Amino acid sequence: MSTDDDHETTDPIDAIKPGTRIVLYAETAGWEGESPDSIMGTSNPTLVLIDGKNYTIGWNEGDGAMHNLEIRDAEGNVGYGLKTDLSSEGGDDQFLEFTANAAMDHYVCQPHSTTMVGDIQIK
Repeated sequence: MSTDDDHETTDPIDAIKPGTRIVLYAETAGWEGESPDSIMGTSNPTLVLIDGKNYTIGWNEGDGAMHNLEIRDAEGNVGYGLKTDLSSEGGDDQFLEFTANAAMDHYVCQPHSTTMVGDIQIK
């Protein structure tokens, strides 16, 4: 079997497909994955993303408490203005469009940062 390294363009098999809308359920006990299917039902799912590719992440529904969504680097800094305002209701204003990059480390709800936090892995 021969391979042609010049044409190797496959994405990591465990990565979320670029362009995907990642939907979470906001619950004080932890984010719950709703879509894509690979994170469905998982508490604080690890998001495996491809460097330089575009994604959307946010939440439509929650437990009625005040939540927001922030993407942070390893030092806990919010990068590139990637955070939503606090809200007790999800919806379009609770979604962030972004390009994945190596500085991204985790996503978090600021008021519930000890329970609503998940890792981001960049491939």
